[in-house]
Amino acid sequence: MFKQPKGVRDAWELVARLSNMDATSDTQGTETTSYTLGTNYYYSSKVKFMANAIYSEVSGPGAASLVGNEDNGLGFTGRIQYLF
Repeated sequence: MFKQPKGVRDAWELVARLSNMDATSDTQGTETTSYTLGTNYYYSSKVKFMANAIYSEVSGPGAASLVGNEDNGLGFTGRIQYLF
């Protein structure tokens, strides 16, 4: 459950995240790294808007079999949360 910060009207929140997974050996496996930047907007005590931009990279000896020539990508997500 989220709550709009007290005493703040129309509150904004900025977020950042770095994720890394390394599943490589000498001959197989992949490593992925993702960077996320986002924002949350608390419209009211019951409504929250969320948006993220995510950039991911894949590398390692098994990357070509997993993703072919595309070894990075950019994605966007958006959500609206309503508390009943």
